[in-house]
Amino acid sequence: MPKIRRYVRDVHISVTDAQYKFVAEELNGGMSHHIRNLIDAYRGYYSKELGVLEKAFPEVEANYFSMKKRIEELKEEMKRRDDDLKTRERHIEDAHEKLLEALKRALWEPGRIQRATYKIYSDATGLSVQELMDWVNEQAKRRDELE
Repeated sequence: MPKIRRYVRDVHISVTDAQYKFVAEELNGGMSHHIRNLIDAYRGYYSKELGVLEKAFPEVEANYFSMKKRIEELKEEMKRRDDDLKTRERHIEDAHEKLLEALKRALWEPGRIQRATYKIYSDATGLSVQELMDWVNEQAKRRDELE
């Protein structure tokens, strides 16, 4: 036989300040079915549920607040990672710009370009360092021939 539930309007139940704050403010009334059960239990319809709710409430409340705190920590960590990623991208862009400037300045004097410069550009383009050095030397020879 199914349980018969009776809901009475304007029933006042005794709750602690912490319970009221938890349900009203933190959950935004999202646990109204638990409140109805609590009202039923208070009125004597389901006396065993009152004991179950009273025992479970501290654990549920603690879990809720710990999960809420963890979610906030994860959001902060994601924001920090996004900032780090943007910073890394900016550093990479700056390095490429400096490398291109170094190649433009030293294009006609290949001996002045440091091997580290070739290495950075090699990593960015996928070409070997030797291929890049040969290309720069070839461009310098072409310029000399044109003059």
